[in-house]
Amino acid sequence: MTSHTAPDLLAVSDSAGHDLLDHYHDRLGAGVMRVLPKLLDRVSERSAASIDLWWEIFHQLPEETRASIVGGPLFSSWWARVRTAVATRRNDELEELMEHFGRFLCVAAIRQNALPGQPVRLPLLGHGELRLPGHPGHFILPGEPTTHVTVTHEGASIRLTAGGTALDVDTDSFLAGHRDVSPAFRPHIVLRQGTEVDATDPWLTRFMRSQNAKSAIPGYPQRDLAPLDPVDTAIRDHLDRAVDLLDDSCASFASEFRRHIALVVPMRSRLVSTFTDTGFFGALFMSEHIAPFSDTLITAEHILHETSHHRLTLLLEQDPIMADAAEGLVDSPWREDPRPMHQILHGTFVFARIAQFHWRLADHDERAAHRYQEVLSDLRKGLDLLLARTTPTPRGELLYSEMCTIAEV
Repeated sequence: MTSHTAPDLLAVSDSAGHDLLDHYHDRLGAGVMRVLPKLLDRVSERSAASIDLWWEIFHQLPEETRASIVGGPLFSSWWARVRTAVATRRNDELEELMEHFGRFLCVAAIRQNALPGQPVRLPLLGHGELRLPGHPGHFILPGEPTTHVTVTHEGASIRLTAGGTALDVDTDSFLAGHRDVSPAFRPHIVLRQGTEVDATDPWLTRFMRSQNAKSAIPGYPQRDLAPLDPVDTAIRDHLDRAVDLLDDSCASFASEFRRHIALVVPMRSRLVSTFTDTGFFGALFMSEHIAPFSDTLITAEHILHETSHHRLTLLLEQDPIMADAAEGLVDSPWREDPRPMHQILHGTFVFARIAQFHWRLADHDERAAHRYQEVLSDLRKGLDLLLARTTPTPRGELLYSEMCTIAEV
């Protein structure tokens, strides 16, 4: 690399004119359209009627809206659980899961004036929480504890009825997520470009508990994930500044973050810094284990790190990158536990992009210059393994070449 104004290497271009994220959304949406009607005979008559209603609404929504819905991290988590319940014939679990389909569609249906004339029934989470994924807030409904709410949309007003209590809210304020929509409304923190920041959704907290319950990875202690609650505006400002820094140094990488990451999940952990999970595609889990969110340089690196995993995951859906690779596990140059070669590829790809980020800042930031040298060493170790133990595809050859250019080897 010879110029700090050079194009961002490894800003993976979309192949054959097909946007990788759009392709993922198309595939997921097609699966929903194909599978949902086949589930009607696996659930009760009441659930079947609800599925049929929401499926018709989903089918009528604009294609772009459907893509936005299925692209949400909570939707990907839900759909993975639905598929598992179908495959294992756990019909009771499937019945419970299918109740949640309407939660994903409700806001879009209200916006498109597509709700039916009669009330629709949705499940509540936690202690009377109405959560509509993709909406920048949730309701904590007053009244007696109950498990469901009915939603009625009548033009300029929405009525929420639960536990014998009705709550009327203004439609426009509801759709905009205004803080004053209702005393029962709890707005979430949202970054400047629209990414939500929240760790309180019960599905997220359940996921963290499930991670903590797993056996420890050899060489590492047991996970200790916990949601960071509440999330205040200071955290939002720290994250916005980190994205700004990424935008100033590697604009295409910042653009990927804005497009790929719908949810940042701030968490508490003394052991884990950041991670992503394919079950919550589009979510980025972050703690202050290594550095506080106020450390703009490291927070920007963490954002780039996890966004890079998302980007390579999408690319690997289209091209294996490695036409041939050593089987089994290999000693990882960065971790205590051995890893398969596809994870070595992930690590090398991520370090190459992070090296480029710090290199762009190194001339005027001593910490970035020091971090650049550290990451460069990690990158070269990963490249040594890839070049010795894998054969790339033609698309992979381009990727390897760019990583080698960044590593100056």
